[in-house]
Order: sequence, then C-alpha cells, then structure tokens
Amino acid sequence: MQLTKKSYQLIDVDGPWLFISMPHDEALRIHLWIKRMYPSAEENNTLAIECEKAIKTAFDTQGLQYDTEKFGDVKMENLRLAFEGDGISMPEAAFIVAPACIKRVKNPLASL
Repeated sequence: MQLTKKSYQLIDVDGPWLFISMPHDEALRIHLWIKRMYPSAEENNTLAIECEKAIKTAFDTQGLQYDTEKFGDVKMENLRLAFEGDGISMPEAAFIVAPACIKRVKNPLASL
C-alpha cells in the first residue's frame, strides 16, 4: 500500500516517539538515505531497500508491529522517522504494538 497524504497526516508527531536501536552501520545507512548522499537514483533505491530490511529486522527484534493498514508499507518514502545515532526514532502512533520496554522520547523533529 502506498501512503497517501491523508494517511501520512494521521501520524501524531506530537505524542511520544520510540527510540529503535539498531547496529551502527544500519543506522548510518538510514542517515545517508535521509541526506540523499548517493548521487544516482539507482544507488538511492538500493540504499532504500537495505534500509527497509534493517528497519523491518529492528521491528521484529524489538517486538514492534508497524500499522501498515493505516500508514502504508515499510518503505522509506512512507516512514516518518529521525536518525538518532545508533538507531532511529518514530512516532509511537505509527505502531499497533509497542512494548513498554522500548524507550520513549520527545519529538526529535520539533523546533527548539
């Protein structure tokens, strides 16, 4: 499912966010994708696929269930996320299941 503008706007960014830890190299790939560090569309697409696999693995490992019905597939262009060093942060509202042991953080994208 491709995320529509309407469903993207449903993600509550003002509520708590979840810090999802990841191996450093995988988190760095996500940072590179966000910053569009790869010059060609082909390299960017390859990087996006690697990032999506890493994110899905992190979700599975940490017991997170992303709400694909509401927010679309786990695709880089569908996700609202922030790079956080050795992991990413995503709004808790984007998940059906978010275990209590996952660290909650304030919106990292809010203006200072």
